[in-house]
Amino acid sequence: MEKPRFDDVKSILWDRKRANEFTLIERVIQYGPERLVGELEKRFGREKIVFVLRKSRSLSKRIVNYWCLIYHIERDDTYAFSPEREDITVWEPFY
Repeated sequence: MEKPRFDDVKSILWDRKRANEFTLIERVIQYGPERLVGELEKRFGREKIVFVLRKSRSLSKRIVNYWCLIYHIERDDTYAFSPEREDITVWEPFY
């Protein structure tokens, strides 16, 4: 497997000079090339990635759904698909 390039990580952490593990995993899952997820598994372990998938308030439903299929976890166990999130409206679409 090819090593992650600095440009890959730099482009997904464009707004930060540093990031904690949770944020790094979130960004790679949401925006990064899929090959970086393998590197995350090696560095932080599968359990940490699954933890972020379950707890993240930033990941889109589409992305969470995809990774739930890959990691064999229930969508309903994630914040993205929790009833708590259903009540949140960021903006009303203008039709």
